[in-house]
Amino acid sequence: MKFGVNLTGAGLFLAVILACSGRLTADPVDYSSLGGTGIKFNAAGGFSFTGGADNIEITDGADAGFLGDVTGNFTIGAVTTYGTMSVASVSGVGEFTIYDGSTNLTATLTWGNIVQIGSADTTNATGAVNLTNIHYTGTNTDLLALATADAGIDVQTFQFLPVKNLTTLKSTTITTSFSGSVVVQVPDEGTTAFLVAMGIAAVGAGMIFRSRKPSVILT
Repeated sequence: MKFGVNLTGAGLFLAVILACSGRLTADPVDYSSLGGTGIKFNAAGGFSFTGGADNIEITDGADAGFLGDVTGNFTIGAVTTYGTMSVASVSGVGEFTIYDGSTNLTATLTWGNIVQIGSADTTNATGAVNLTNIHYTGTNTDLLALATADAGIDVQTFQFLPVKNLTTLKSTTITTSFSGSVVVQVPDEGTTAFLVAMGIAAVGAGMIFRSRKPSVILT
């Protein structure tokens, strides 16, 4: 069975990691998967995003209601497990798109890593720059800031109950909804490494102890 994500998870992670390190230069662009779409694990060690075009929606702020999509095929590397936590690298390249009603913002997307703590999973858990080659010719302020910087941070969160560690996810065909947050990157001179552990712990605590009832079931 698949469960809906806690929509505050990615924002909570970014608040801890980015705001504390001084790298948060604009309000996060928060988004969630649209109904009937999600992140799909393929039982062959990889994952992708279902739904094709328009599989995400911006959920708050001035950009609320904008549609977009997350695409690409990604592969989970060797898994290291620490009790109820498992971590792994992620390879592969995709694309991140937001449509403002007349113009697309597009960016090259990578994930770098995935972390599972109990029922909570986070991609790009280190808060590294993973949106590059950003192009946008429209007039939206938030999207212009992202395109001008040409470097963004996208963190996604999702969850499974019963709990599935990364080793299990690599060998299981399963789809679930997800949410994410994007912010503009500012160089930090190495302060992020110390804050990553705090951010991961915050996400784990927030999503495990404040998880909602099931909201989306996908096939």
